[in-house]
Amino acid sequence: MKKALSIILVLVLMLTAAPLGGFVGLDLPKLTASAATYGDLTYLEYDTYIEITDCDDFATSVDIPSKINGKPVTSIGDGAFYDCIDLESIAIPASVTSIGNGAFSWCDSLIAINLDEKNESYCLLDGVLYNKEKTALIYCTAKKKITEYTIPATVTSISASAFEHCSSLQSITIPDSVTNIDYRAFWCCSSLQSITIPSSVTSIEESAFFGCSALQSITIPDTVTSIETRTFSGCSALQSITIPNSVTSISELAFECCFSLESITIPDSVTSIGNFAFALCRSLTTVNYTGTEKQWKKINIGDLNEDLTSATINFNYAPSCTHSNISVLPAVTATCTERGMTEGKKCSDCGEILEAQREIPAAHSPSDWIVKTKAKVGVKGKEVKNCIFCGKELESREIPAIEKPTKPIANLLLGDVNGDGKIKANDARTALRAAAKLQKLDEKEMKAADIDGNDKVTAAEARKILRFAAKLDKELK
Repeated sequence: MKKALSIILVLVLMLTAAPLGGFVGLDLPKLTASAATYGDLTYLEYDTYIEITDCDDFATSVDIPSKINGKPVTSIGDGAFYDCIDLESIAIPASVTSIGNGAFSWCDSLIAINLDEKNESYCLLDGVLYNKEKTALIYCTAKKKITEYTIPATVTSISASAFEHCSSLQSITIPDSVTNIDYRAFWCCSSLQSITIPSSVTSIEESAFFGCSALQSITIPDTVTSIETRTFSGCSALQSITIPNSVTSISELAFECCFSLESITIPDSVTSIGNFAFALCRSLTTVNYTGTEKQWKKINIGDLNEDLTSATINFNYAPSCTHSNISVLPAVTATCTERGMTEGKKCSDCGEILEAQREIPAAHSPSDWIVKTKAKVGVKGKEVKNCIFCGKELESREIPAIEKPTKPIANLLLGDVNGDGKIKANDARTALRAAAKLQKLDEKEMKAADIDGNDKVTAAEARKILRFAAKLDKELK
């Protein structure tokens, strides 16, 4: 199919080249050959350069040559690698000066772009491809690694399919330099939870946030004039949204399958709502409309928008609601197998979600330490932390063994090293010899000589015994 489209394009160019070439001063490239192939690549040959237009759908690795037929490869056309779902890596030579819109759309497996370091038109930064000036963010290859990303303040445009299928991306910061978010820019970023679009953005193209199933909140600036086709289709966690009063049209399928959408604020500037715009928005109960009922009836509402039209419509809604009546959206505890939700808050008057509930991943919940095996004399014990839901052992640690108690020695007289029932100079002499390691004491002698109770005999302790024997001290201490 892709090859057929290329051939049709060639025919169109061939048919139109002659009339256009007749205009004075119009310098157009000339097509010198029909579509041809180079390995897995399909290309068009012009008089001075080569353009890559297509690639074999099943290619896994592609190395774009710098020249074909002696002419430099300077262009990668629009959608050139579209739907190459097995493509994992691509090498781009220094000769390439142009990469078309959506060149890598639906390249779900593409995780490596190897850019020639001599390329003067493009650059790579942390796995993200930019033009050299970093004004256009072209494509992110870190699909399964990146969890958060801050777009540089130099960027003015987020290109088509730039973050397509970045399934691990949870948050992104868009600077106020960005003016355009192109087609499918964040298509199926299934972990993206919230996003604020700066007021510098004037255009959000079709399907920009399609399938962002974890997206719970989004801020649309009042510089946007239309909600395009499928822009938020499949954002199944989105609970509420406010359309700014700059918007005049909500296109078909714009919020299709937003299953959790409970409330929406629509300004009286909106004049048309396309077919299926709110199809399968089964939770939608509140529509806050800033205009009158008469104005509402003048809106051209397309087919299959019953979930919108059957909701409670609050006419003359004033966005400056004070949110004086707040209801709590109860938290749901996560279990080992079931996801939970944090507590949220909702205005009971206008239906606006004031604090969106956030998903808590399913996980084990550890208990306090529990003794599993008691420690015994000479035997270590064990204590564990179990999951309070399923009982699985999550963590364990040893309990030190109980030391064997020492038996007291009967009829022990402290200082009576010789054990004759009296404390004499001879006891001090024996203690001193033991301190000097000239004599070895048995257990009972050791206990008697150890005045300080530190399991060793020193000269200082021998001196204490001698002073006590000479009745210079009244007690041994």
